[in-house]
Amino acid sequence: MEREKIFKIIKTTVAVLASVVFVSFWIFSLFIGGDAINGYNENGVYYVASHGEFTEVSYEIWISNFILFVVSITLFIAEFSIMAISAIIGKKKKDRGLTKDERENWWK
Repeated sequence: MEREKIFKIIKTTVAVLASVVFVSFWIFSLFIGGDAINGYNENGVYYVASHGEFTEVSYEIWISNFILFVVSITLFIAEFSIMAISAIIGKKKKDRGLTKDERENWWK
């Protein structure tokens, strides 16, 4: 398999995963009444928050929501990093005086 195709597969996979995890986090937060990022824990009681309203949840729900958030942010950072690397590499190839066809096929 060509490097360009592998790179495109990686970019697409990370983008889809980031989107799916973020939507999952958002829907989960709607169902439980808020998110753990804005919530807090006090004396072993866990709260999620949404627009200043706090809802008590179990530790498992709170930590699940927190993990979904962290994974979502991590995947978005990875996706933006991949896009930046792709743009930088593309610009460097363009700056070297390559033709459009050569720039598109530089992985081969």
